[in-house]
Amino acid sequence: MKPGESYRHLTILFDYPQDKVGLLASAEALAGCLAANHPQADIAPFVEYLRASELGELQEEYVRTFDFNPLCAPYLSHHLYGDNNKKGAFMIRLKELYRQHAFTPRTCELPDHVAILFDCAAHLVAKGEIDMCRDLVKTFVSEGLGTMHTAAADKDDLHWRYPIAAAVILSEAECREVHHA
Repeated sequence: MKPGESYRHLTILFDYPQDKVGLLASAEALAGCLAANHPQADIAPFVEYLRASELGELQEEYVRTFDFNPLCAPYLSHHLYGDNNKKGAFMIRLKELYRQHAFTPRTCELPDHVAILFDCAAHLVAKGEIDMCRDLVKTFVSEGLGTMHTAAADKDDLHWRYPIAAAVILSEAECREVHHA
């Protein structure tokens, strides 16, 4: 998988499900990459869950996992700062980074939503801004995503725990790698 493609697939997996075919295609592509490069991040059970579920069921679990469960909230500043002034500064820094790098989120989510952050990472890689992508992930994604992973890891009823774990592993790995455009 080319640098940044994993971020594009993670964007789709962490966005609210609106298209089962696209969601499944991204999960399958990511599963193939993980099997070849990061076997400890197996998302095959998630792929099987997607295949067996209707779109409405996927949407219900997404809401149950991310919207009704504060421990898995997709807003990473929530995991880092809760509701204090540092959260506001974090959001302002993100919006400024997006502006500086000509990134426009495709949805109206808050700038710290994990899908928006992965979409920005993919955007930066596509522009050849690998070091900036690495900095984005290290500064704005890793710690909050790690907290989300800790909350979801032992929850057998949360199918999204597989992509959360995979996102942690892929983000850490891609931050360590030096990509050449």
